[in-house]
Amino acid sequence: MTDRPTVDLLRCPFCVSPLGGDVHGTVRCADGHAFDANRRGYLTLFPRRRPNVRGDTAEMLAARERVLGSEPYRSLRGAVARAVAEDATEGAVLADLGCGTGQYAATSLAGLQAPAAALMADLSPDAVRAAVRRAREASDAPVLGVVLDLWSPLPIASGVVDRALNVFAPRNLPEFARVLAPGGRLITVIPSPGHLGELRGAGGMIDVRSGKREQVQSDAAEAGLRLHDATRVAGELPASTPLVDDLVRMGPSAHHASTDRQTPHGPVTVDVELLVFTRAR
Repeated sequence: MTDRPTVDLLRCPFCVSPLGGDVHGTVRCADGHAFDANRRGYLTLFPRRRPNVRGDTAEMLAARERVLGSEPYRSLRGAVARAVAEDATEGAVLADLGCGTGQYAATSLAGLQAPAAALMADLSPDAVRAAVRRAREASDAPVLGVVLDLWSPLPIASGVVDRALNVFAPRNLPEFARVLAPGGRLITVIPSPGHLGELRGAGGMIDVRSGKREQVQSDAAEAGLRLHDATRVAGELPASTPLVDDLVRMGPSAHHASTDRQTPHGPVTVDVELLVFTRAR
């Protein structure tokens, strides 16, 4: 997939026809649906009915930026990058679906051999802007930013992505499987039952649904994705650090957390599973 124009990775969110044109200006499909890149150089490709949900705010992204720069999240970023690089051929296309600040994608791009293109996708325009900037600093590959709804049919062509990231983001497995090339891999991260348990017990976080890993694996199999590998990443954050507050602020719990939550007295557990799924050839 070397030297692939980034616009070839996209399809129209209205009629699913291929998009063509200049990703720095206007792209359009054969049916005449046109979409203009904004002055920051990314596209907004929502379906006709825009999602009635909130993307991450600038404050949430700033909190995530601080957390992902700390241990054990640095270790998780490294594990994600190794999973992306394993068996990847020269000229791979990387898509970060729910890119957030782009730190996972940037670390992964640095480990890929001459990536052909990178696609940073998120519901939050602030996130896409930050992720595109970080990805461009990490790699010489063309980087395309798209604001989209992960729960809708993705405005991404079928079979064009070699490595897809989905880290603590909405998980649309049938669509992820569709956009993956044969033999392509999805790298996703899910919380273990004890993840941030001290904060959950103090009323600061949304609970982890029991049987989450089994449900994700079952849904992936139904979508045509086979489990290739699973890795546990675990560690602790001291309770006294401001990063504990950032853990609440950076994700969906920021919208739901109790205002009277208590600060945990001991370390906060970070315990997640990195799952790698492969699309059948």
